Amino acid sequence: MAQKSKTAQDRIYTIGYEGWELDDFIAHLTEAGVQHVADVRARPGSHKKGFSKTPLGAALAAAGIEYSNWRELGTSPETRQAYHETGDAKAFFAAYAKELAQHKDRLAELADLAREQPVALLCFESDAATCHRSACAAELAKQTGAEVVDL
Repeated sequence: MAQKSKTAQDRIYTIGYEGWELDDFIAHLTEAGVQHVADVRARPGSHKKGFSKTPLGAALAAAGIEYSNWRELGTSPETRQAYHETGDAKAFFAAYAKELAQHKDRLAELADLAREQPVALLCFESDAATCHRSACAAELAKQTGAEVVDL
């Protein structure tokens, strides 16, 4: 039996903006077919020009990409601080899994959105393996059957 090829809607994308300039970042999202950026930062501000919630949302809208903030799916200050102090990734992801379990309704809403259009989960870190967005994406993949693709 032939395997169905994956389309953008069969995927949940993740992207970290670390190392990107805004124009290149948006071009990369556009090239991948992303139609909606779901910002999973608990604090959607940034010292990097253009990547705070309001200017990022405006720049994405100008490129035809929707933006929404899913603050509840971010990491708590306590979890982030513990990770920065210890560097213990296993403990970080275990703590985040407990936090994520408290927001099943929001996660289900995001899964519904991902079923409707190609979505990219956004956070700062360039390496998805060290970022909570990978765990969030994995949970969404369980709910939707989609493949996770890190941009």
